[in-house]
Amino acid sequence: MPKGNDRYGRVLATCFVGGENLNDRIVREGWALDFRRPPTPRFPAPAPAGRRPAPCASDT
Repeated sequence: MPKGNDRYGRVLATCFVGGENLNDRIVREGWALDFRRPPTPRFPAPAPAGRRPAPCASDT
């Protein structure tokens, strides 16, 4: 369900599979991070070990 575009023109949307919010599921299972401003904890339990997204590389 498209919700608009971000400042770079990318589509913002909520994805559903079989009635389940896929966005929430991939965050809950540790495949994605929830970046809210300000941060709002939606999933209090951390993802299982080995299922967390890889950290971003940095030149600093």
